[in-house]
Amino acid sequence: MFQPEPALDGLRVLLVDDDADTRDAVAAVLAECGAEVMAFDCASDALAALRGGAPDVVVSDIAMPGMDGHALMRKIRGLGAQRGNVPAIALTAFASPADRTQALLAGYQVFLPKPFDPTQLVTMVARLAGVLPAD
Repeated sequence: MFQPEPALDGLRVLLVDDDADTRDAVAAVLAECGAEVMAFDCASDALAALRGGAPDVVVSDIAMPGMDGHALMRKIRGLGAQRGNVPAIALTAFASPADRTQALLAGYQVFLPKPFDPTQLVTMVARLAGVLPAD
């Protein structure tokens, strides 16, 4: 059973996944831990929302129609220091070592395969946001 720790109280998480079931599951886990989740089903809508202000962490799928997660991350990194330096987690079903390398090169700090472990996801969000110390 999932234990809602560590607390993510007040953290803003921008979530992007075209799969409604995954998006809803990730949003529920993060919200249960106290995060404010802004969930989107496509990268272009998420990018538009990010232009209004930077979240604490981005969690994004990679394989999405239209703009994929790698293109999204490159666009985010191009926004400049104020909004472009947001830490990011790639959450994807493509879990080979080459996929991991490609995600990290695109600008993600963390690569998590699907199906995701809720505790691991929450821990990584907390670490990237500075709530927990890095290993």
